[in-house]
Amino acid sequence: MYSPGLVGRIKATRYMREYGLDFDDALAVQAMEGLSIDAIVSYDRRFDAVNWVERATPEELLSMHGGGGKESEDVNWRSRGYPNVRPPR
Repeated sequence: MYSPGLVGRIKATRYMREYGLDFDDALAVQAMEGLSIDAIVSYDRRFDAVNWVERATPEELLSMHGGGGKESEDVNWRSRGYPNVRPPR
């Protein structure tokens, strides 16, 4: 559980202005920064505005490590622009 505190919530408002995010997305970005996380699994394309955040959809993450189904095509993540996304161990 991550608790951003008052300073973190204030910082999130900066991300709202800087990247055009709503508060909950800005708070997620602030938490990612606070925890040194640079990748997120989400359908929300608004995270793409944050230049240091790498976003993958759940299907992309599943296909990355052979999750089965139609989405399980071989994906070269570095060439797709996700150099730091790693499958769960």
